[in-house]
Amino acid sequence: MTNVYNPLKGIRECIEEASKLTRQMLGFAQAGKYKVVAVDLNEVTVKVINGWGLNDNNITINTDLLTGLPQVKGDPTQLELVVMNFLLNAWQAIDDTGEMTVKTERAVLSGTRLPGKDIKQVYW
Repeated sequence: MTNVYNPLKGIRECIEEASKLTRQMLGFAQAGKYKVVAVDLNEVTVKVINGWGLNDNNITINTDLLTGLPQVKGDPTQLELVVMNFLLNAWQAIDDTGEMTVKTERAVLSGTRLPGKDIKQVYW
């Protein structure tokens, strides 16, 4: 039974990833609807890190995730894409081997725009 279960689990995960990619593409084209729900950014971050094989490239990924981080309202698939893009950008900036740290913390922002000097102080 185990031999049959593992391939079926892999097929199911591939189907779920394909479905998620379709939702992302539809959302990007503005043809799809975003599913806005309460999202735990730490869970999204861990899911994306665990689902991506960056460690195969001699890159160490450290996490510094704030315990008790409040949930945010957003589309989980879109937020996963944001985290994935952050990781991709960091990965591309690393030559051959290196390390990156993914950190979450609470930040209270006011106004509609941050002054340029404060941007470096805001972490996702």
